[in-house]
Amino acid sequence: MLKKAYLVVCFLMMFVGCSFADGVILRSGVMSPHVQLPNLENKLVSLYSLIGKKPTILVFFTSWSDTCGREIKFLQNKYSKNKDKFEIVAVSFDNNIEKLKSFVEKNNISFTVLLDKKRQYVDEFQIILIPKVVIISKSGIITNIFDDYDDNVEKMLDKEFDRLISLK
Repeated sequence: MLKKAYLVVCFLMMFVGCSFADGVILRSGVMSPHVQLPNLENKLVSLYSLIGKKPTILVFFTSWSDTCGREIKFLQNKYSKNKDKFEIVAVSFDNNIEKLKSFVEKNNISFTVLLDKKRQYVDEFQIILIPKVVIISKSGIITNIFDDYDDNVEKMLDKEFDRLISLK
């Protein structure tokens, strides 16, 4: 059912049109759009500050979505074992920062969590479904994109993590 809804939205976008930032289609091989948002301590964090250091997994989510929660737990498990190999930056669309902080604490999230209450990056990252994961190389180029989360996406993410872990 979700796949059908996704296809319908994509079909409508082709014919009705959709305004994405700078007319750039988000895909592998293009430079990632810049993200600068406050973290949970209200300090501004820039995605570009990570370029040149490690590959980055950028995930858009909400704390109240079960699907997002499962993916965040999966990502935390991978990150806790391999944080020297890649960075994870999670962008939450939550409106209630206290509930988000509680979610982060309850799930022992140790990667960076940013807050986008105004949903200012929805267009730039062409977010139709959440969670959305964007894999960004050390040089800032998008290498892969995953929408939603299920067993198939988890398997593909596992392969992506294996690739990132093998990088020197």
